[in-house]
Amino acid sequence: MTTPQALMMLLIWPIVVSVMFNRLPRQQAIIWSILAGYLVLPPVAEIDLPLFPSLNKAIIPALSAAFFNMLKKDEALIAEPPRYSGPVTLFLGMLLIAPILSALTNPDALIEGSRSGRASHCRRQSANRCWFSPISCLSPWGTNTFPIRRA
Repeated sequence: MTTPQALMMLLIWPIVVSVMFNRLPRQQAIIWSILAGYLVLPPVAEIDLPLFPSLNKAIIPALSAAFFNMLKKDEALIAEPPRYSGPVTLFLGMLLIAPILSALTNPDALIEGSRSGRASHCRRQSANRCWFSPISCLSPWGTNTFPIRRA
């Protein structure tokens, strides 16, 4: 369990990075936002969102620096971003879509406290109302299985 002060530091850090990008040159702002983030932010605090990696002291400074670096309008330091060809765009799309599809089609059992069930499809379904083929759904208590009949 993280403390409210630790979560507050993680949430305030992008504001600190924006102040650094407004007051320092771009190179110094990038270096100091990442380095100070590693030094100042709490090590065990993280914000865990579904389908995303946990936002912790390693991710938040880097994402904040990248975001404010893109927002800074200094044409002398950056060039036009490269155009990606068809296969590269396809592979990047697959990289973003694969975790979502994996989470949706995961047939492993989900055990949460005293309840368990199929991770992808069982939610307190009775034997008559299951619409899956010969897969058995675990009961909410984790001991009995319901045989599934085709309707």
